[in-house]
Amino acid sequence: MHAWVAISKLFLIFILIIISGASYAQNKFTNTFVLNFTNDLSLERKNWLIVNDSVMGGLTNSDIDLEVGKLVFAGKLSLKNNGGFASVRRRLIDNETNQADYVKLIIKGDGRAYKIRFRLNGYLDGLAYEQTIQTKLNVVDTYVLHEKDFEAVYRSRIFNGDDAFDLQDALQFEIMLTDKNEGEFYLELIELNFLTNK
Repeated sequence: MHAWVAISKLFLIFILIIISGASYAQNKFTNTFVLNFTNDLSLERKNWLIVNDSVMGGLTNSDIDLEVGKLVFAGKLSLKNNGGFASVRRRLIDNETNQADYVKLIIKGDGRAYKIRFRLNGYLDGLAYEQTIQTKLNVVDTYVLHEKDFEAVYRSRIFNGDDAFDLQDALQFEIMLTDKNEGEFYLELIELNFLTNK
Protein backbone atom coordinates (compact mmCIF):
# COMPACT_ATOMS: atom_id res chain seq x y z
CA MET A 1 0.00 0.00 0.00
CA HIS A 2 2.77 2.40 0.98
CA ALA A 3 4.66 1.54 -2.19
CA TRP A 4 1.58 2.35 -4.28
CA VAL A 5 1.23 5.77 -2.58
CA ALA A 6 4.91 6.51 -3.20
CA ILE A 7 4.60 5.54 -6.87
CA SER A 8 1.50 7.73 -7.23
CA LYS A 9 3.32 10.72 -5.75
CA LEU A 10 6.28 10.22 -8.07
CA PHE A 11 3.94 9.99 -11.06
CA LEU A 12 2.20 13.23 -10.03
CA ILE A 13 5.53 15.03 -9.67
CA PHE A 14 6.56 13.76 -13.12
CA ILE A 15 3.34 15.10 -14.68
CA LEU A 16 3.83 18.50 -12.98
CA ILE A 17 7.37 18.74 -14.34
CA ILE A 18 6.14 18.02 -17.88
CA ILE A 19 3.38 20.65 -17.58
CA SER A 20 5.81 23.25 -16.22
CA GLY A 21 8.27 22.57 -19.02
CA ALA A 22 5.56 22.90 -21.67
CA SER A 23 4.36 26.18 -20.14
CA TYR A 24 7.89 27.58 -20.19
CA ALA A 25 8.39 26.55 -23.81
CA GLN A 26 5.14 28.23 -24.84
CA ASN A 27 6.22 31.50 -23.22
CA LYS A 28 9.83 31.56 -24.34
CA PHE A 29 10.77 35.02 -25.55
CA THR A 30 13.40 36.39 -27.89
CA ASN A 31 14.97 39.78 -27.18
CA THR A 32 14.71 42.32 -29.95
CA PHE A 33 16.15 45.23 -27.93
CA VAL A 34 17.53 45.68 -24.41
CA LEU A 35 18.28 48.94 -22.61
CA ASN A 36 19.95 48.39 -19.24
CA PHE A 37 21.89 51.64 -18.79
CA THR A 38 25.38 50.18 -19.00
CA ASN A 39 26.68 51.95 -22.13
CA ASP A 40 27.40 55.64 -22.84
CA LEU A 41 24.90 57.22 -20.45
CA SER A 42 25.61 60.75 -21.69
CA LEU A 43 24.52 59.76 -25.20
CA GLU A 44 21.49 57.82 -23.93
CA ARG A 45 20.37 60.83 -21.83
CA LYS A 46 19.70 62.76 -25.06
CA ASN A 47 16.92 60.30 -25.92
CA TRP A 48 14.86 61.18 -22.82
CA LEU A 49 12.49 64.09 -22.21
CA ILE A 50 10.57 65.25 -19.12
CA VAL A 51 6.95 66.35 -19.74
CA ASN A 52 5.07 67.59 -16.67
CA ASP A 53 1.80 69.42 -16.10
CA SER A 54 3.76 72.67 -16.30
CA VAL A 55 2.96 72.62 -20.02
CA MET A 56 -0.63 73.38 -18.91
CA GLY A 57 0.20 75.68 -15.99
CA GLY A 58 0.61 73.01 -13.31
CA LEU A 59 3.26 73.02 -10.58
CA THR A 60 4.49 69.42 -10.62
CA ASN A 61 8.25 69.02 -10.87
CA SER A 62 10.33 66.00 -11.82
CA ASP A 63 13.67 65.05 -13.25
CA ILE A 64 15.66 62.01 -14.30
CA ASP A 65 19.14 60.84 -13.42
CA LEU A 66 20.93 58.17 -15.44
CA GLU A 67 23.25 56.05 -13.36
CA VAL A 68 25.07 52.85 -14.21
CA GLY A 69 22.41 50.15 -14.19
CA LYS A 70 19.32 52.35 -13.83
CA LEU A 71 17.37 55.48 -14.68
CA VAL A 72 15.90 57.35 -11.70
CA PHE A 73 12.64 59.21 -12.28
CA ALA A 74 11.71 61.31 -9.25
CA GLY A 75 9.95 64.48 -8.23
CA LYS A 76 6.92 65.91 -6.49
CA LEU A 77 3.38 65.67 -7.83
CA SER A 78 1.16 68.74 -7.36
CA LEU A 79 -2.56 69.13 -8.03
CA LYS A 80 -2.45 72.92 -7.94
CA ASN A 81 -3.52 74.96 -10.96
CA ASN A 82 -5.43 71.95 -12.31
CA GLY A 83 -2.20 69.99 -12.61
CA GLY A 84 -1.49 66.44 -11.55
CA PHE A 85 0.86 64.59 -13.89
CA ALA A 86 4.53 63.91 -14.34
CA SER A 87 6.09 61.91 -17.14
CA VAL A 88 9.34 60.92 -18.76
CA ARG A 89 9.58 59.88 -22.40
CA ARG A 90 12.13 58.18 -24.57
CA ARG A 91 12.23 58.35 -28.33
CA LEU A 92 12.48 54.97 -30.01
CA ILE A 93 15.06 54.80 -32.76
CA ASP A 94 16.80 52.41 -35.16
CA ASN A 95 14.01 49.84 -35.30
CA GLU A 96 14.24 49.15 -31.58
CA THR A 97 10.73 47.67 -31.54
CA ASN A 98 11.14 45.75 -34.80
CA GLN A 99 9.29 42.40 -34.60
CA ALA A 100 8.43 43.02 -30.92
CA ASP A 101 5.00 42.34 -29.47
CA TYR A 102 5.89 42.49 -25.76
CA VAL A 103 7.65 45.01 -23.57
CA LYS A 104 9.41 43.90 -20.40
CA LEU A 105 10.20 46.39 -17.66
CA ILE A 106 12.30 45.81 -14.56
CA ILE A 107 11.33 48.51 -12.08
CA LYS A 108 11.96 49.38 -8.45
CA GLY A 109 8.94 51.36 -7.34
CA ASP A 110 7.53 53.42 -4.51
CA GLY A 111 4.13 51.78 -4.08
CA ARG A 112 2.37 54.05 -6.57
CA ALA A 113 0.61 53.17 -9.82
CA TYR A 114 2.28 54.30 -13.04
CA LYS A 115 1.07 54.32 -16.62
CA ILE A 116 3.24 52.74 -19.28
CA ARG A 117 2.56 54.46 -22.57
CA PHE A 118 3.56 54.38 -26.22
CA ARG A 119 2.96 56.99 -28.90
CA LEU A 120 3.01 56.56 -32.65
CA ASN A 121 4.41 60.03 -33.34
CA GLY A 122 6.99 62.42 -31.94
CA TYR A 123 4.55 65.05 -30.67
CA LEU A 124 4.02 66.14 -27.07
CA ASP A 125 0.24 65.71 -27.32
CA GLY A 126 -2.05 63.29 -29.08
CA LEU A 127 -3.18 59.69 -29.01
CA ALA A 128 -1.33 57.27 -26.71
CA TYR A 129 -1.62 53.58 -25.84
CA GLU A 130 -1.33 52.70 -22.18
CA GLN A 131 -1.37 50.07 -19.45
CA THR A 132 -1.17 50.70 -15.71
CA ILE A 133 1.30 48.93 -13.45
CA GLN A 134 1.19 48.87 -9.66
CA THR A 135 4.60 49.12 -8.01
CA LYS A 136 5.59 47.99 -4.53
CA LEU A 137 7.59 50.13 -2.12
CA ASN A 138 11.32 49.47 -2.55
CA VAL A 139 10.66 46.19 -4.37
CA VAL A 140 12.16 45.28 -7.75
CA ASP A 141 9.47 43.79 -9.99
CA THR A 142 9.36 42.56 -13.57
CA TYR A 143 6.40 43.51 -15.76
CA VAL A 144 5.80 41.81 -19.12
CA LEU A 145 3.11 43.62 -21.13
CA HIS A 146 1.59 42.47 -24.42
CA GLU A 147 0.74 44.98 -27.12
CA LYS A 148 -2.87 43.74 -27.32
CA ASP A 149 -3.49 44.82 -23.72
CA PHE A 150 -2.66 48.49 -24.34
CA GLU A 151 -5.66 50.81 -24.46
CA ALA A 152 -5.95 53.85 -26.72
CA VAL A 153 -6.34 57.13 -24.78
CA TYR A 154 -6.41 60.80 -25.63
CA ARG A 155 -5.52 63.11 -22.74
CA SER A 156 -6.25 60.26 -20.32
CA ARG A 157 -9.69 59.59 -21.80
CA ILE A 158 -10.42 56.30 -23.53
CA PHE A 159 -10.41 56.63 -27.29
CA ASN A 160 -12.73 54.21 -29.06
CA GLY A 161 -10.89 53.82 -32.33
CA ASP A 162 -10.76 50.85 -34.64
CA ASP A 163 -6.98 50.49 -34.87
CA ALA A 164 -5.23 47.96 -32.62
CA PHE A 165 -1.87 48.97 -31.16
CA ASP A 166 1.17 47.56 -32.94
CA LEU A 167 4.32 47.92 -30.87
CA GLN A 168 6.45 47.97 -34.01
CA ASP A 169 4.90 51.34 -34.94
CA ALA A 170 5.80 53.04 -31.64
CA LEU A 171 8.03 56.11 -31.76
CA GLN A 172 7.88 57.11 -28.09
CA PHE A 173 7.98 55.19 -24.80
CA GLU A 174 6.61 56.92 -21.69
CA ILE A 175 6.26 56.44 -17.94
CA MET A 176 3.54 58.66 -16.45
CA LEU A 177 2.28 59.33 -12.94
CA THR A 178 -1.32 60.58 -12.64
CA ASP A 179 -2.61 58.98 -9.42
CA LYS A 180 -3.92 62.26 -7.94
CA ASN A 181 -1.87 61.83 -4.77
CA GLU A 182 0.20 64.92 -4.05
CA GLY A 183 3.71 64.40 -2.82
CA GLU A 184 7.08 62.96 -3.67
CA PHE A 185 7.58 59.97 -5.95
CA TYR A 186 10.56 57.83 -6.86
CA LEU A 187 10.97 55.13 -9.49
CA GLU A 188 13.98 53.27 -10.82
CA LEU A 189 13.85 51.86 -14.35
CA ILE A 190 16.46 49.11 -14.38
CA GLU A 191 15.71 47.59 -17.75
CA LEU A 192 13.58 48.31 -20.81
CA ASN A 193 13.35 45.27 -23.03
CA PHE A 194 11.37 44.58 -26.20
CA LEU A 195 10.49 40.93 -26.82
CA THR A 196 8.77 38.59 -29.20
CA ASN A 197 7.52 35.04 -28.87
CA LYS A 198 6.35 34.82 -32.48
